[in-house]
Amino acid sequence: MTVPKIVIITGPTASGKSTLALDVAEQIGGRIVSADSGAVYRHLDIGTAKPTLSERRRVPHHLIDIFDPDQQCNAMAYARAADTAIKEIIAGGAIPIVAGGTGLYLKALVFGVFELPGSSGETAGMREALSAVPTDLLREELEQVDAPSARSIGPNDRVRIIRALEIYRLTGVPKSELAARHEFAQKRYDALTFGLSMERRVLYERIDRRVDEMIASGIVREVEGLLEMGYAPQSPGLSTIGYKEMVDCLSGKIDLQEAVFLIKRKTRRYAKRQMTWFRKMEGVRWVDYPYDVNGIVRVIRSFVS
Repeated sequence: MTVPKIVIITGPTASGKSTLALDVAEQIGGRIVSADSGAVYRHLDIGTAKPTLSERRRVPHHLIDIFDPDQQCNAMAYARAADTAIKEIIAGGAIPIVAGGTGLYLKALVFGVFELPGSSGETAGMREALSAVPTDLLREELEQVDAPSARSIGPNDRVRIIRALEIYRLTGVPKSELAARHEFAQKRYDALTFGLSMERRVLYERIDRRVDEMIASGIVREVEGLLEMGYAPQSPGLSTIGYKEMVDCLSGKIDLQEAVFLIKRKTRRYAKRQMTWFRKMEGVRWVDYPYDVNGIVRVIRSFVS
């Protein structure tokens, strides 16, 4: 059975995925499907570095602003939404360009929902939040969402209980069900994947500069507005890097200088985890910065022809 063709542009945060995707899409008649776990949330604009309105007018974007900040977006929900967008794009005669750095979403899209690797960058914030919850409450939640796993895990085994809850919250599928599934025999998409590579020093400088721009652009006021709208500090959207630190700053736990320091440090560490994830992805064509847009376009044209 022939599977649809898509183009994926991925890489660590601040590596220039959005800009490259725009440039490529304009040349090949593409439309962009975001694969960013922050950009899916409404009202989270500055801290997620969403494409501007003018950029969205240049090239149509999908899967931006599709969840409220208090809703949980997991890999299964993302893949379903992306399937719909990709089908629409192909039906309109355009080329789907999936652009973003959330590796979990990308793998779920191409291969289907799967069990998460223990070192996934996407689990870091979730694990931190779950670690603050008493064991009995964690087990109670696990019994409700994944009874088979709850029965097989010791009542005081916090590590495995948290692991099972991470998988459920991030994928929407019980760990026990994932464990029972066989590896998918066929990919869901024929994906031409470009991985963006940049010297670490340059990448970290770009990350630091982006964080400074976030502050200058008013992320503090953006977070104040979200809290004034009634969103709880622990909402999924406000638990992401950048927003969590701003919430802590506004609550008086840390000052702005420390918040900026933490955002930069956590973002650099996240970028490092992303690269570890992407290096393990199958069939990635690595391109070095500065990126050869025309060369990438030639490869895509050959792929889709």
